[in-house]
Amino acid sequence: MTHNRRYEAIYDEIGRRQIEEMALRPQPLSLTPEEAGLAEHLLFRPAEPIRVRAWVRYPELVVYVLADASGWNDRSVELRWRAPDGSGREALVCASAVRRLGPVPREARDRDLAPWYGHRASDADPQPPGPR
Repeated sequence: MTHNRRYEAIYDEIGRRQIEEMALRPQPLSLTPEEAGLAEHLLFRPAEPIRVRAWVRYPELVVYVLADASGWNDRSVELRWRAPDGSGREALVCASAVRRLGPVPREARDRDLAPWYGHRASDADPQPPGPR
């Protein structure tokens, strides 16, 4: 195969820039195991991930992403999503930063393992918010 010296420097520069951009691409900030309470509360893993919207922190900004919740406990939710460039991302975020899309799965409702759904399985007759 022939080598085109005319464009060699140009393509070398393009390749170098792409490598630099990939290396410097920001990664989402995830909770530490202590912040997520993983020592006291194991993550519940549903049979199928749950579709959610969540606030995710990056070093420079905060974004609201469409993601799959692949595990959670009473403090945190493990998320997986695709960035606009197509790369896969994952992070452990605070449960209060997540809103579900769609119905509550029966396994989560029965075991009372998803407080971020906004209810508890023991609340047979939920009371309206406010003083009782």
